[in-house]
Amino acid sequence: MARRLLLQVPTRNANDERNFRSCYPGFASLVEGSFLVPGLETEFVPQGLTWLPDGRHAVMAYYSHAKPPAASRVAVVEVSTGCVAAEYALRMPDGR
Repeated sequence: MARRLLLQVPTRNANDERNFRSCYPGFASLVEGSFLVPGLETEFVPQGLTWLPDGRHAVMAYYSHAKPPAASRVAVVEVSTGCVAAEYALRMPDGR
């Protein structure tokens, strides 16, 4: 399967995506789609992005910068809609 570039906008609204595309037109011309990164309004920081084999879903991992730290999270996004299809909390041994 050919890999597509997907724009993961590190902001909270669609205006920010337009601004990003206008600032980086060369890169933006290579992008086939985009979605807003879920969870940016929380203490979780996105750390990685990959595709599921079906090509329709992206998976993102997050860590918490809160003190004390919270569980890490994994989110699955349906790329065509930008909706979160699943979200998982990876708890520490003590339950946090």
